[in-house]
Amino acid sequence: MTTIDQFAAKVREALALPLPGLEAQALMAPGERLREGYDPTPQGAIQAGVLLLFFEEQGRVRLPIIRRTSRGIHSGQLSLPGGHLEPADADLAAAALRECQEEIGATALPQDVLGQLSPLYIPVSRISVLPTVAFVRQRPVYQPDHNEVERVIELDAALLIDPEARGSKLISGANYSTYAPYFKVDGQTLWGATAMMLSEMAELIRQNQIAVE
Repeated sequence: MTTIDQFAAKVREALALPLPGLEAQALMAPGERLREGYDPTPQGAIQAGVLLLFFEEQGRVRLPIIRRTSRGIHSGQLSLPGGHLEPADADLAAAALRECQEEIGATALPQDVLGQLSPLYIPVSRISVLPTVAFVRQRPVYQPDHNEVERVIELDAALLIDPEARGSKLISGANYSTYAPYFKVDGQTLWGATAMMLSEMAELIRQNQIAVE
């Protein structure tokens, strides 16, 4: 088996067990994001899916993330490819696969899906996000939609479990200022909901001793 096959088999098994969940998400939560009474799937929330699409390159497991363009609420931020559930989508996993193909041109099939992480609610956009985990055996060929994606960045899965790749600082934008933990990615700051979802993935890898290289 290749590294990605071994990784995928272990992740599939781990995702079928009780997930690290809220406790893992909280490790990278800004401010008082997960205050008492937090509900990851509140009534009336917009449903969306994002995709963690793992692949192998030179014996190392990696996944694509995107830097969004300067449009919208989350402009310029690093995030996972994904978007809203559409009427034609069978479920949120299908939405995540479709959005990944539309945003960065990376194609994965339903049989490539390994499972889901825990849902996460994003108050600023009133979205409840379900992260889907999938894998492909070859490095994707990217064709980003430049209306939404400024660039694609490949993230080494080993970074997720590296304490030296994490920090905390005051992060400010047009309408916010908050002290938040973050991942250091390609000289940039990956924080907020995406960091919280990746934090759960990191704990899943760490707790189940899954090799990423």
